[in-house]
Amino acid sequence: MRHGTGTGRRPRAARLTAGLLGGAALLAVAGLLAAAGFVVWMFDVAVPSHRDDTEARELAAIRRQAAETEQRLRAAARDGELTDAEIAASAQRQWAVERGERELSVVTRFPASAAATRCYRYTFALPLGPNTAVARSESASCPEVG
Repeated sequence: MRHGTGTGRRPRAARLTAGLLGGAALLAVAGLLAAAGFVVWMFDVAVPSHRDDTEARELAAIRRQAAETEQRLRAAARDGELTDAEIAASAQRQWAVERGERELSVVTRFPASAAATRCYRYTFALPLGPNTAVARSESASCPEVG
């Protein structure tokens, strides 16, 4: 039988408690680092990726609308004339027209997010008619449209 003050057990218990506390502190620090890493990843990868996806969807929708606008403008020009009223009805948005001797250009603005806003120029070779050639070009800005 051993007698004493019991100091042999206390240091072991104290070491065990200190080890558990140290392990818990290490786990807490690792958890905080993991959470910080996740936050950095979210703002560095996930959020910009989502923004890129949104802009890509907006651009795809704008390009479909631009093709539809071209078809409406082409249909309006079949009779040999393209009036301001026909352009307004076809464009269905902000537009400007430039009438020259050899061509007529209609510029339309398709608003969306700042990065996705696009302008399209539809250039018609004159004279207008059912077989008029139309060239469509895309731009990120269109100062012609107020």
